[in-house]
Amino acid sequence: MRIGKSERIFLQTVSSLIRKQPSVLSWDSLAKDAEIKSHLTISSYIETLESMFVLKTNYFYDIDKKRFNPNKNKKIHFLDNYVYKILCRKTKNEPKKEILFEDNICFNLIKQNLELFYTNYKNEIDFLTFVDGENIGIEVKSGKSNEYSSLIRFKKGFLVNESEFEIKEIRDKKYCIIPIHWF
Repeated sequence: MRIGKSERIFLQTVSSLIRKQPSVLSWDSLAKDAEIKSHLTISSYIETLESMFVLKTNYFYDIDKKRFNPNKNKKIHFLDNYVYKILCRKTKNEPKKEILFEDNICFNLIKQNLELFYTNYKNEIDFLTFVDGENIGIEVKSGKSNEYSSLIRFKKGFLVNESEFEIKEIRDKKYCIIPIHWF
């Protein structure tokens, strides 16, 4: 089935996305990296891939203003590690462990029907979601890191890493450091 898109532009877009992940990015930066003239073309391809459940775009959420901003940079995740690896091979990019981790967490959060964003407070927080009106920060580390300081602004938070487990309670705040296979 054809959807009116160019395979060449699709591969350029995906290759650029793979190279730039897990960083936040703009349509303009993707367009420049992919050597495509218009950011509108990039956004069209990304939106098509989202409608096909290949990608998920997480928008910036401003905690102070209590709203998301679709005009700021975005974080884009592949929803299937197998598809990610196939597209890496097709575009001659090496799969990155930290991408596989982050994308896997994104997929599992989406399965819980949670609205997802990312935020930045001194450090970037990979995922921000809301449960019972309370914001919860989720930071993903591909190694054995137990550095959860970026989550201090949140009353509850998760640090997902490779193998560590620990529960930290500081005053009225609770942080769980958990291995990815438990998440």
